[in-house]
Amino acid sequence: MIRFLLPRLFGVAIIVIALAIVPYRAIDSDSQLMLDRMTADVEQANSRLAELAAENTALRKEIRALANDPRAIEKFARRDLGMIRPNEILMKVETGQ
Repeated sequence: MIRFLLPRLFGVAIIVIALAIVPYRAIDSDSQLMLDRMTADVEQANSRLAELAAENTALRKEIRALANDPRAIEKFARRDLGMIRPNEILMKVETGQ
């Protein structure tokens, strides 16, 4: 009797194992895709963070210069605000493009 049950039990065990592995592999591949996406998102966020940190450093440097250096204030006023001194004449040169 054991001779007849053993092959059937072995066959049932293989089917049970196969049925357990198939959903696991499906979930595992979805998990891998999600992990890859999340890893890409983290890398993108880290890159953006580095850009913002560099911008923040540059802005802090500009703030210190504007607070302490009159030439920096004049440069800012000329460059960003288009200001000129009272005795100067502003001449705009247009290129032929």
